[in-house]
Amino acid sequence: MLPLRAVGVLLPVFVCSIVAIATSSDSRQVPKRVSSGDRVAALNQFESKVRPLLEKHCIPCHGPSVAKAGLRLDTRKGYATPGFVVAGNPNASLVMQRIKAATNQMPPAGHLFSSEIQAIDDWITRGAFDPRETNKQTSMKSGPQLRGRPFRLMPTDRTWWAFQTVHPPKPGTSIDSLVLQRLIKSGLQLSAVATPRERIRRAYFDLWGIPPSPAEVRTFEKNPSSDAWVDIINRLLDSPRFGERWGRHWLDIVRFAETNGYERDSPKPNAWRYRDWVIQSINDDKPYNRFVTEQLAGDELPEGGDPGLIATGFYRLHVWDDEPDSTLTAEYDDFDDIMVTTGAAFLGLTIGCARCHDHKYDPISQRDYYSLLAFFRGIDPYGQQKTGGGGRGTGKILKPLSSSPNAQALCVTENGPTPRDTFVLTRGNAQTPAEKVSASVPELFRDQGNVTMTATPIAGGKSSGLRTSFAQWVTNPANPLTSRVMANRVWQHLFGMGIVPTPDDFGATGVRPSNPQLLDYLASRLVAGGWRLKPLIREIMTSRTYQQTSAQQQPLGMRLDPDNHLLWRQSLRRLEAEAVRDSILAISGELNLKMYGPSVYPTLPPDVRDNGNPANAGWVDSPPNEQLRRSVYLVVKRALKVPFLEAFDFANSTSPAGIRPVTTTAPQALMFLNDTFLHERAAALATRVLTESPADPLGGLFERALQRKPTLGERAILGKPSRDFADLVRCARIVLNLNEVIYVD
Repeated sequence: MLPLRAVGVLLPVFVCSIVAIATSSDSRQVPKRVSSGDRVAALNQFESKVRPLLEKHCIPCHGPSVAKAGLRLDTRKGYATPGFVVAGNPNASLVMQRIKAATNQMPPAGHLFSSEIQAIDDWITRGAFDPRETNKQTSMKSGPQLRGRPFRLMPTDRTWWAFQTVHPPKPGTSIDSLVLQRLIKSGLQLSAVATPRERIRRAYFDLWGIPPSPAEVRTFEKNPSSDAWVDIINRLLDSPRFGERWGRHWLDIVRFAETNGYERDSPKPNAWRYRDWVIQSINDDKPYNRFVTEQLAGDELPEGGDPGLIATGFYRLHVWDDEPDSTLTAEYDDFDDIMVTTGAAFLGLTIGCARCHDHKYDPISQRDYYSLLAFFRGIDPYGQQKTGGGGRGTGKILKPLSSSPNAQALCVTENGPTPRDTFVLTRGNAQTPAEKVSASVPELFRDQGNVTMTATPIAGGKSSGLRTSFAQWVTNPANPLTSRVMANRVWQHLFGMGIVPTPDDFGATGVRPSNPQLLDYLASRLVAGGWRLKPLIREIMTSRTYQQTSAQQQPLGMRLDPDNHLLWRQSLRRLEAEAVRDSILAISGELNLKMYGPSVYPTLPPDVRDNGNPANAGWVDSPPNEQLRRSVYLVVKRALKVPFLEAFDFANSTSPAGIRPVTTTAPQALMFLNDTFLHERAAALATRVLTESPADPLGGLFERALQRKPTLGERAILGKPSRDFADLVRCARIVLNLNEVIYVD
């Protein structure tokens, strides 16, 4: 979709949006489009939560040997009966009705635990993703090949692209040369350089998440030299706004939230300190290997201090059931959440798929899963351990900070120098332990010789040192995954799509890199630059590839590569929810740049505030000026997201989200038309331009919102607003609806 240049095209968009609502009985029941990142999360969810339930409770009566009522649940095709599973709508799904029925309930042998019912409900809500095929031939044609049993490493495992050593670039290699090599082979070339206005807006949105001022755009248009471009990038990278923008990217990956989820959605005390640590670390350009190490083992580092302690809040961010059916099962569920997030965030591996059985596609055995879990057995995921009196323990969830004894951090500390034993759990069932295992990386990586698995207990006998050992393996330059995964994420945030389009899955169920040599070049540059992100970002943004126009100037490119994997142009990208909200506040002149501290509670719409949702408990509106702060500081409650952010595809906060879904829905259009927040910002913008541009308030609106003058057609449509305030507010609302407010370029 190209930026709208004429206000008149807005009306059909809004009319179509309203019609979409009228033709749907409940728009919330329509599942969102599944992106590659969603597919990875859905695969993790199915393999770790849903498949074990089917195999244990359903397939004995509805499988290949017995198919009662003609229903089979061992394949997708087996439950294709209309209405049995309605993707996106568990309430309309017959399977959920039978599970919850008062009579003739399924399974007949006994009720499912509430957590198990919730897992199936979540699976259907998120689209009922099921990777199973009806036969091997179909599987080979449509996706990755299923592994044989019993588990064994194969030669093809060791030659998989992601597990190969990162190859350093040849002298003279550059980003542009690697891109051009592939373009020339396809008869394509780089597109023209974008206009100065487009480039500076792109840079501001990418690095700050807010637009430049009109004066900054005019200055660069007068002198669009290479030196001026570098100066802009350096200034943006050096600003605290950079950490606020890019910190939110990382919070998506670690499923950051400040509440536990479930019915009560109780708070995670001081979770905001972890958010602030992320922002500060990125602003400081903390080396990525240190950034990773502090999250995995900050409490074990002799010089970790308060930052290291706060960083271990990483282990506390998951969904947590404060009233589980089985405390032991809940403990392993919590560990599994940590395993899934650790694998996705740092390694790009779907480790969670091996909890109940060997991984179906990747060279990760169930034994590998529990050997990795053994690194974390010294910690209590979230107070699941029993105390001596038989109740639930605290797990040392909070600990005072040395710099401020009255302040506390949500963190982990180990329970002593000797972690609990770890066993392979048959079918992932905590009640059926089998083989005992010790801490170790997956078998595939053990012969790389890049890690010593003998942990050194921390002085004072407080910790085993196992997590430090694991962090050393993750961040070792010889590890082929860590640098590639992070370099790919950096590229993704600057181009809209990673070189590997599935940033959380570098395995067989992910998508192969579109340019492996470019990915290795970036990974090598990241490590050679001391694992610092800012130099890598600077190199990418000063490349000719990044500065291309997003206009479709090459018809051959549209025919051969419509998805732009070859990078023959820059990609037109829509801003995330936070950047949309922050940009509107910046345009209206109201953005409060206060940093850090406890989260902000914005005023909820009346229909949300008064609906009796238990998650509303404790929601106390912050002072009006606080509500104008950047969106990264808004509270993140799992059961009650900020409506404006949720409408524009806010992160799900329950699983790693390397990619957010991008949807176009009627509620988004109606939010811009009717939301009180937008009305107030339009009034503030009108007030601003009356002061700054009294002679041409319409021109002032466009300058502030879009950093350009209105076209003659736009002036004709909007008329010539006088100093009549109501008329100017009307125009401000229309201008804030233009796609150039929510699309980069």
